[in-house]
Amino acid sequence: MTDEPGRLAAEAVAAWGGVVAPPVLIQDRENAVFRARLTAGPEVALRLHRAGYNDGPGIAAELGLCEALAASGFSCPRPLRTRAGGLVHRLGSGRLASMVGWIAGRPLSDVPAAELPAPLRWQAVGRLLAEFHRGADRLPPLPPGRPGWGAAALTGAGIWGDPLEDPALGPQDRAVLAGARAAAGPLLASLEAGDLGLIHGDPLPDNMMLAAQGLVLIDFDDCGPGVRVYDLAVALVGLAGRPEYDPAAAALCDGYRAAGGPASAAALAALPVFVMLRAQASAAWSRSRCAPGDPRRAAYRDRALRLSRALLSSPLPGAPRP
Repeated sequence: MTDEPGRLAAEAVAAWGGVVAPPVLIQDRENAVFRARLTAGPEVALRLHRAGYNDGPGIAAELGLCEALAASGFSCPRPLRTRAGGLVHRLGSGRLASMVGWIAGRPLSDVPAAELPAPLRWQAVGRLLAEFHRGADRLPPLPPGRPGWGAAALTGAGIWGDPLEDPALGPQDRAVLAGARAAAGPLLASLEAGDLGLIHGDPLPDNMMLAAQGLVLIDFDDCGPGVRVYDLAVALVGLAGRPEYDPAAAALCDGYRAAGGPASAAALAALPVFVMLRAQASAAWSRSRCAPGDPRRAAYRDRALRLSRALLSSPLPGAPRP
């Protein structure tokens, strides 16, 4: 391997005792992820973390969470410690690396409806998120430094930037996004009093693997404190505006409640508000991560505008009574 990610991966694996063959690049998006087999035997996923997002202590906190969750029986990848006992290894270049056990399965987004029909699929997602939230609530709080998904992040500049700064927005469109955020503010404030917990932050169907043991939640890169129902909104946002949305949302919430998910009834009633907020966050993400000609930039912007207009044209779901 002579490419830069491959060279760094070859350097990184030495911290875990080496591999039997060169690591294979699986994806190079937020993080560069490689598949490999350690000389000690297990198949693993090696992550080279994107510079400038989470620092070493933040990544160690994420992996410590996963280590504790896996030890409790929750379905997530189990981190592997280096030979020195660390969860994170710093390369000579300064790039940070970590390693987790490989999950043999398929992303939920790749599983056809004929194999896992929509009601069962969304009930299973609801159960998985409920089990995660319950398990996370039993653990000590993460140390400071993890991304926060509270009101300030969802109605302001945000972790991924401010969707209002998109130069493609006209004054009216910018006012729509700002108005929807402002309308959501009091609701967020009311929910933050009792619905805050540790959330995944990015449980898209791509980040759930269908494996032999069932659904497995992966990629905790964005985990941090937030309103729990935001995780359900992230899972659902890809269906926003489609006929499948309402039955999927109902099945998702049914599965979540049946598994004892701690999000309140008021928070679940506000799910459409959080879907809109996630759509705005995704629009900001696309500006910072996608090339100018990438079609996702226009698609995510249009979705955020559509959902924001819909929210402003009707009573706010889940809004506290005056």
